Amino acid sequence: MLTSISRKTQSLICMILSAVIVSGSLSLGAFAAGGSQQGNSSSLTNNWEFTNTTLFSRGKHGLRWGGRVRHSRLDDTSVNNFAGTYVFYSLAQYKAVLMQLPDAGASQFSRAAGTPEALVRQTDAGLFVTGDWRTRPNLTLSFGLRYEVQSNLGGRGNWAPRIAIAWGLDARSNRPAKTVVRAGFGTFFERIPLNITLNSLRYDGVTQQSYLILEPGFFPVVPPVNILEAGRQSQQLRPVFRDIQAPRLYQGSLGIERGLNQGSRLSLNWITSRGVHLLNLRNTNAPIQGNYPAGDRSIRLLTESSGLSRLNQLVAGVNATYRKLFFYGSYTLSYGMANNEGIPADPYDLRAEWSPSSYGDVRHRSAGGATIPLPRSFSLSAFLLANSGQPYNITTGLDPYQTGFPAARPALLADRDAASCRLPSWKYASGFGCFDLDPAPGVPTIGRNWTRGPSAMNYALRLSHTWTFGPENGGSLAAQEHSGQQSPMSVPTGSRKYNIVISASTLNALNHPNFAPPNGVLTSPYFGQYRALGGLAVMSHGGAPSTYNRKIDLQLRFAW
Repeated sequence: MLTSISRKTQSLICMILSAVIVSGSLSLGAFAAGGSQQGNSSSLTNNWEFTNTTLFSRGKHGLRWGGRVRHSRLDDTSVNNFAGTYVFYSLAQYKAVLMQLPDAGASQFSRAAGTPEALVRQTDAGLFVTGDWRTRPNLTLSFGLRYEVQSNLGGRGNWAPRIAIAWGLDARSNRPAKTVVRAGFGTFFERIPLNITLNSLRYDGVTQQSYLILEPGFFPVVPPVNILEAGRQSQQLRPVFRDIQAPRLYQGSLGIERGLNQGSRLSLNWITSRGVHLLNLRNTNAPIQGNYPAGDRSIRLLTESSGLSRLNQLVAGVNATYRKLFFYGSYTLSYGMANNEGIPADPYDLRAEWSPSSYGDVRHRSAGGATIPLPRSFSLSAFLLANSGQPYNITTGLDPYQTGFPAARPALLADRDAASCRLPSWKYASGFGCFDLDPAPGVPTIGRNWTRGPSAMNYALRLSHTWTFGPENGGSLAAQEHSGQQSPMSVPTGSRKYNIVISASTLNALNHPNFAPPNGVLTSPYFGQYRALGGLAVMSHGGAPSTYNRKIDLQLRFAW
């Protein structure tokens, strides 16, 4: 950027960056600069849990019941953003401020102050009962009921019934069924996270102040906290809806399994689910026709439970054992919709957020693995994971609704090429078409997660060698391994009591580049470009996709 403007402006840039180095500044999708905003922060969590389970079995009936009480205490200290941050919605806006053009300014200024320490507690308790009833040798009915309460949750109607059936179609008196049909339906609850209570306590405008000023006119000066307090500047508050309910999932499944031999099985399952009362965030004080509902310009980021989701999946799988070779494979076809994935473009119209889910609508997923025993107690394990592109959102990088979050989406202009896409508020994006970044009221915009990112593929390998010694252990571990009860990537162990295993494993052995979805901010100079690595296998193995794409581990394990 410095090469495209004058030397005078370059000097001005250096002066301004020097002036705000203790604070931070960022242009969405372009850059972030300034000192660290984390400060000397800490978080200490203490938990205790009491659980009891009782089993009872008689004849064709089996029962299990019990309960659990769990308590969590979070002692958190945060001085995040105590130095202050300026936000620019575009790089062009930042350049205009540096060049001191008329009416140029930052989009936001935020700064936290007040008491950095906060202490929250949460207790939840639950009771459950489940049972199995073998009505016939080839027919089993299962049922269950769970009830939970939570201290930071107002509702008490958290009942979760479940029912299932397993029917062996070709069972005989002298052999078990090879073909089994399974079906079930149930309700499943999620707990309200402890950090939601923490945020509501911390950002209540009293314990800790979180000033958020839209279109500040004092860049690059960082106003002192007493000036912000005396001027009653607007804040970002994090209230929780008083009648918030526990998120719940209604899920049903229907499947069929076919046994090929003692250790091999094919399966096909259809899974459908409906999520209700899912957690979502929205600014309930966004202006309506220029008027703020709360009478001030504060950002009231309400946590509520009005989110919805829908998911349908078809899952095919195979587990096969041939001699000492074990193989596993699966394929999933998925269609998912949701309306609670991120800040809405219009906080008063959640219907417009109903769109493909960034996780549930990854259309194709496949996984496969094999464990191959080699001579001299060596073993080779391989695992392949591949998925199609993840939906991602395209935004204008602007905030026409003054929500405090630039989540607005553009309108797509039909039948326009790059040559005819010339108005200042229009932008032509290669591969997409011409977008109107400032559509008139009533003009339809593109939906959330309107397009998809790249596919991903990870291939993992593990080579291990095992030394066994000591008395015989009954061969139970080896039997589990060769019967398919272990993961294809697990380290094999011998049948003796003591085992020493040395292994070398690599994640993404072929070093295939897996990218996260590209930049989706139309006002960013990096729109459509890949800015980070991705891949589900990296994340599931404790990695960060922005730091590596291939990982090699060496491991030594002693087991007995």
